[in-house]
Parts: sequence; structure tokens; C-alpha cells
Amino acid sequence: MKKFTIGQLAKETGIKVDTIRYYEKFGLIPKPSRQESGYREFTQKHIELINFIKQAKTMDFTLREITEFLALAKKKGGREELLDFADNKMNYLKRAQQSLQGLVNEIHSGRVFPSA
Repeated sequence: MKKFTIGQLAKETGIKVDTIRYYEKFGLIPKPSRQESGYREFTQKHIELINFIKQAKTMDFTLREITEFLALAKKKGGREELLDFADNKMNYLKRAQQSLQGLVNEIHSGRVFPSA
């Protein structure tokens, strides 16, 4: 199995080394094993988790929500809870989209921010 240094992991995922350290400290990614020299050894699993975190953040998940989601994913029998969690977030995002669409419609109609 291929191992990555923190710098290689940052390059592979496109995030900063400090962010990786933060994710590790926050518990979003597991602590990597260490070489005898003390260097961390990250794996493909770390890349996959970080890519999942990046994707979840683009969908407006907070780090706390991502932590909760990952904990449910590890939990035996947590499938239904995961589905509920994802459904709730989807519904939230749909409501947010509807609100934004309403604002866009108001702007186009000139009722909000009319031309000076």
C-alpha cells in the first residue's frame, strides 16, 4: 500500500498542510502511523476521506456535521440514521435554493434594489 507524507497528501488533495493537521486534530481523519523517523505516513484512505470532506463542504456541510456523518457511517446499524441525516440536509438545501430563487425573482422584478 502506497504511503504519503503530509506534503504529498496536501498535493494529492489540493489542500494545505495546516488544514490536514486541523482535520487530524478535529478527528475528521484518523491519526496516521509514523515512520521510525517520526514522519507521518498517510494512506489512500486519508485521500478518500479528505476528498469526501472537500465535497461535503461544497454542499454546505459544516465540519461538525461532517464529523457526525462520518461517526454515523462507522456506527453499526447507522445506515438509517445516515439516510435521515442526508435527507435532512437535502431538504435544508432545497429550502435555501427556494429562498434564493425568490430573492432573484424579486431583484429581476425591480422590487428589490430598484434602479436609481
